[in-house]
Amino acid sequence: MEQENKRKAISGLAAAGFILGLIALLVSIVPCLGMYALIPGIISIILAITAFAKCRGIAKAPRGLVIAALIISVLGTSIGTWQFIIIRQSTSRFEQVGFDIREIFRIDTTNQIDELKRIEKEEEEEEESEVEELIRKIEEKDTLNPE
Repeated sequence: MEQENKRKAISGLAAAGFILGLIALLVSIVPCLGMYALIPGIISIILAITAFAKCRGIAKAPRGLVIAALIISVLGTSIGTWQFIIIRQSTSRFEQVGFDIREIFRIDTTNQIDELKRIEKEEEEEEESEVEELIRKIEEKDTLNPE
């Protein structure tokens, strides 16, 4: 009777591990969401290992279900971990691209500001030369026509 209760407990652990492992596997293959498979995956690995450890010494224990739960859990958790690593790496790359774009715009705006200052200075010099030319013409006219 005691072995029957242990078999049922092991079956429950194995079934829970298998279901969570299956959830982890299904979530892990969804792009960009696979990293969320780590939570049910780790829990299912713990349940499957616990069930596997309790299987020793018990006749007719559901070892097949336990092994299937362990394999599916490890697979789902591995894929989820891989996606987590890839997303972390791509995030840092995107961040660097953002810094590069910001630097390009900063340099571009600095160049535009410098160009505008140069144009403004040229226009001021041109206006000054026109004013000087008008003053000179007025002085010449005054010297030619003294009233």
